Amino acid sequence: MKHIMKVGLILIIVATVIIVGVGATAALAAPPFSQVQGTIAGKTADTVTIAPKDGGDDVVLKVNGSTQITKAGIGKATLGDLLVNDRVVATYTVSGDIKTASKLTVTQPLAKNHGFVGNITIVSSTSIKITTKKQGDVPITVNGDTKFNVPGVKDATLANFDNGDRVAVLAVEGTSGDYVALHVNLIPGKPESVQHVGTVTYYIANTTITIKDKKNVSFEFKVTTDTKILFKRGATDGESIIGKQATVIASRDLATDVYTARAILVFGPKGKP
Repeated sequence: MKHIMKVGLILIIVATVIIVGVGATAALAAPPFSQVQGTIAGKTADTVTIAPKDGGDDVVLKVNGSTQITKAGIGKATLGDLLVNDRVVATYTVSGDIKTASKLTVTQPLAKNHGFVGNITIVSSTSIKITTKKQGDVPITVNGDTKFNVPGVKDATLANFDNGDRVAVLAVEGTSGDYVALHVNLIPGKPESVQHVGTVTYYIANTTITIKDKKNVSFEFKVTTDTKILFKRGATDGESIIGKQATVIASRDLATDVYTARAILVFGPKGKP
């Protein structure tokens, strides 16, 4: 029995040594990751030199095909897109005297960040132009990394913006001296209320109504179950309102630019009570 217990104890010790040895080997095999935050002080064809934010000696990192590089306003970038004085957060591994960058997250110097407030005058698939009080007309590039924000709209895109919209834009200077938008935010104005008088030319209950005014200008409004329809001057609910005079009071949805009728006043022939 003592012999069996002794053998069992030896096996436990051996197993423990093996587990500890494997763990130590794995720890040695895992590359030691380090991080440095600062500004780019220089670069060569395959290295980047970073001046640490908290002082100390410059850190020279080797850059290779496995290094992940992103830059604000560009997205996926290359070493050629990085400029001296750019701000950077770098994760790197150390092997002997060689430090190799695994990830570089780069932003422009604070001086190259710009904020603009104005009204959109042109919208294209790759840019917007806004008119500002101080800088005048400012063309701004948008790309896949641009974030769009519209109050009340989830996952807003450039399609949610139109001419006349007032926006606040945070942009950075691009490599060509242009401005590249990081964020485009719609500035909500006061809910716009309108009132139009005309002849009803099209109407579907709880869906839509179109009226044409004296100048033959048509206006279309969304109609919902909350829209109040009032009948005046002899007009009744039991007859079609197409062809009758009506006043539509509506509000504009800032997110969709759609006018929704809050109230529709339908009038019968003049002279009736």
